[in-house]
Amino acid sequence: MTHLASLTTRIAQCSGLTLEPHQSEAVDCVLEAWTGQDRATVVMACGTGKTIVGLTVASKAIAAEEGASVGVFVPSLGLIKQIIQVWREFQPWGDRLRVIAVCSDAGVEADDIPPDEIPAVVTTDASALCRFITEAPPCAVNVIFSTYHSAWVVADALTEMRQALDIGIADEAHNTAGAADKSFGLMLHDHVLPIRKRLFMTATPRIVRRVTGEVASMDDAAIYGPIAYNLSFRRAVERGIICDWEVLISVVTRDEAQAIGLARAVHGLSGERLQEAAGRAAIAKAIESVGIKKAISFHNTILAARDFAQNQSSNDQAMPGFHIFHVNGADKVGRREAMSAFAGAEKALVSNARCLTEGVDIPAIDLIAFLGRKSSKIDIIQAIGRALRKAPGKTKGYILLPVLLDPRTGQTPEDALAESDLSLIWDVLAAMRDNDELFAENIITAGRGFQEGPPTTVLSPGWVRFLGEVDLEAIRRGIEVIALDELLFPFDHGYRHLVDFANNTGHGKVPIQHVEPDGFKLGIWVASRRKNYRQGVLSAERIAALEAIPGWTWDVLNAQWDQGIFTLRAFVEREGHANIHSKHVEPDGFKLGNWVGGRRKEYLEGILSAERIAALEAIPGWTWSVFSARWDDGMIALRAFVEREGHTKVRDRYVEPDGFKLGIWVGSRRYEYRLSNLMSGK
Repeated sequence: MTHLASLTTRIAQCSGLTLEPHQSEAVDCVLEAWTGQDRATVVMACGTGKTIVGLTVASKAIAAEEGASVGVFVPSLGLIKQIIQVWREFQPWGDRLRVIAVCSDAGVEADDIPPDEIPAVVTTDASALCRFITEAPPCAVNVIFSTYHSAWVVADALTEMRQALDIGIADEAHNTAGAADKSFGLMLHDHVLPIRKRLFMTATPRIVRRVTGEVASMDDAAIYGPIAYNLSFRRAVERGIICDWEVLISVVTRDEAQAIGLARAVHGLSGERLQEAAGRAAIAKAIESVGIKKAISFHNTILAARDFAQNQSSNDQAMPGFHIFHVNGADKVGRREAMSAFAGAEKALVSNARCLTEGVDIPAIDLIAFLGRKSSKIDIIQAIGRALRKAPGKTKGYILLPVLLDPRTGQTPEDALAESDLSLIWDVLAAMRDNDELFAENIITAGRGFQEGPPTTVLSPGWVRFLGEVDLEAIRRGIEVIALDELLFPFDHGYRHLVDFANNTGHGKVPIQHVEPDGFKLGIWVASRRKNYRQGVLSAERIAALEAIPGWTWDVLNAQWDQGIFTLRAFVEREGHANIHSKHVEPDGFKLGNWVGGRRKEYLEGILSAERIAALEAIPGWTWSVFSARWDDGMIALRAFVEREGHTKVRDRYVEPDGFKLGIWVGSRRYEYRLSNLMSGK
């Protein structure tokens, strides 16, 4: 047995804790990484015991009988409460352990718990934190549990004392990534919050691409250290640590939703009420199909989650025999009672907005239902992790996604599907693709098969199951083609191309015809994101990412103007003139001649803005005259004819390959000359 392994065993024995093999591996890998550097990252799938790994790493790194100062940083008050309880139960230091919590209710999520639930002294006073450390006995192990939001208090105290923490542990460390100066990232920087050894732990590393300003990205080893240990989702499943997953796409017609929801609505349902009823009907189908007994539903808002739980008559109709509960962070007594009753019930569902998403332990469940969109892939994976924890007799965790179908008379299922909001399906499947390497391989194989011809599916049985009373095979076919496009060419892939384009050109004004050197159709991808935005199916996170691109606009007309003026300037710089043939097309396919003609038409009609008029008049050689433009077209065509044919004898009916009637144009100029109407110089 190695020294590290024997030390792990000793720590586990004296704390009364038995580590799982993968946890021992993670601990040893972190300590090995720390021998050569002061930062390391552990990536472990949700539900595999990261909290115990952090505690054991700290236990092993602190020499026997010596004191130390440890900081544990987390995103929420609920997670502080849980981790303090775990550390107190399994810590090996006995009376040497001293605990303080640094947090407040300012700036925390509305769905979080209040500070008075924290089982420790709570402060936001840097002076009080200084006293906590300086007044401790020399052999004390002082552990500071802080939210990322309140990390500045820890930083102020350390600055005042001119001391550093011996160990800093960042749990759910993906929250620290982003803009380098974000408040949640304070513990990344030694000049702000000095720490001798840092450990970052997450199930979902956040990779951030720089557009403007400095960023902290979890693939940057200078900030986060090397990935000392990586227990991927698929490896955790294969080792029997967590359950496998299956997505249930429950197709609900408007009539089915109305039948369940009309217990409360006498005049029919629409909008949010219709969606709520559809979610209830979708859960009913899942209960019937896979026999679930425990479930969690996630909603967009606390109000929506509460309303869902309180509609007793509809719930009894859809989920007979189920106890329905609601929890949120603001109601500490109600939450505690609800979760206790939920754990004790044979069949139960608990609704929430966000407080059950990240970190906090909950009883074993069979299914999570997304009845509202989640804001990010990380939130999706964190929520899904709730359904994958092992339990006696459990082999799989289910992810329920309702699809509301409203077919009109005579409409095929495929046509009705085209009018449905499927964005949640793409979000969830994309999140699983990014976190389950086996599913990702299945998508690539399906995409290859789709292009080559043999029958294939990305929605394979075992990954995705369809529930409902309609033609499910038609629905599956309709979703399949879109799914391949969405999953093979994901947002992150396109966004990386867009960032590179912006870095190379200084702007994000991508022509619709633009194709990247690797063949990626970036112009079409950008146009599709604008369409998603108009449809209201683009997440807040993606909207913010796109708006961070220099020169980005959601307005298609503005985008077309930007592309046109950019292309016109490039033409003039390249050719040395602004004499653009009305049918001229740029090498990238942009119809510059049409665009120029359109702007002249707008000018003559008086509908072109002063700003755009000024921009065009700043182009060397620009003219507003349509007649001048026609002259330019003719001269360009005539010069090309002479260069090609070697003479100027243009027949009266001669037409250029692009359709320009050069013979008529030349004849008209000769006629003007005979009448002395041809302007001097022409």
